Amino acid sequence: MATAETDTKTALQELLDERQRYEGWLRALDDRRAATPPHVYERVRTDYTLRLERVTQRLRERAEQLTATIEGMRTRLQSLRSREADRTDERHEFELRAAVGELSPEEWERRRGEADRELSAIAEDRRSVEGELAELDRIVALTREPATRAPQASHSAEATEAGEAAATSSAGFEPEEEAIAPEASGAAVTAGAVDRGEHHPLAATPDTGAPSIDDFVADCQKGLDRWNRILAPIDRELRLPHVGFHRNVGEFRQASVSPDGRLVGPEVWEAHRAEWLPNDDDRAHVASLMQPALEPGVMASWVAAPSSGIHGKPVEYEYLRL
Repeated sequence: MATAETDTKTALQELLDERQRYEGWLRALDDRRAATPPHVYERVRTDYTLRLERVTQRLRERAEQLTATIEGMRTRLQSLRSREADRTDERHEFELRAAVGELSPEEWERRRGEADRELSAIAEDRRSVEGELAELDRIVALTREPATRAPQASHSAEATEAGEAAATSSAGFEPEEEAIAPEASGAAVTAGAVDRGEHHPLAATPDTGAPSIDDFVADCQKGLDRWNRILAPIDRELRLPHVGFHRNVGEFRQASVSPDGRLVGPEVWEAHRAEWLPNDDDRAHVASLMQPALEPGVMASWVAAPSSGIHGKPVEYEYLRL
């Protein structure tokens, strides 16, 4: 990490420690409230509160300096994961070609060694970036946490706060059908950016840089991209549903979300279940296609026939006699 970025990280940690110190003083001050003259209590409390506000503002300013660094590291991490996946696929391909006899044992050993060395280097670089990114995310997330609320100067103020909290908690999920922002994909979920405010029921926790739902979505999308290239000549396209669709765990487990990302009521979701998910007819159709082929040299209709048998033998070669 560059020296300027390290200095910013160090400064952020010092400011976080300072904020924690003021919050501790305010809590201790509240314990002494009953035994302290009111005007003395208010004077000291005002001093600590102003210090807390100043350090909180400085924290925000420092955190903004790391934003570009974090985004750059996320881009680099995504590139490393993509390279790692592609190189792993290549290694599997070499292994398959060797198994069917296209590559000699010597050629396979050479290519496997090259692939393993490159994969090891990529994995080491990826783990390093993940560690740095997780640390930066942790620090920046702490700067966004609201400071501890200072003790209220009067019971009337406390009552006002309680009333506001009660009003907030009574607010419900009113829309029967509501569109989630298009950017609320896997990456948006991990960043808590469902475009509804941080306290919305569908908001999620900040991304820590560790493998999470956005990595899973990206991996699935890579598979769909390959299939869509094959389907392009017949004008067909496969699409991933919204990350909140049909979830039984996580932030969306209690939400009814359509495949295109609309919040719908439970009745609407159930009415479209057979349309959005595999139904009995779909399962029966798939079962009808999955018919085995047991004769030598005959391939099931759902399996592509190989160009040759193992080690260049004919496809119908009898490898095992019972």
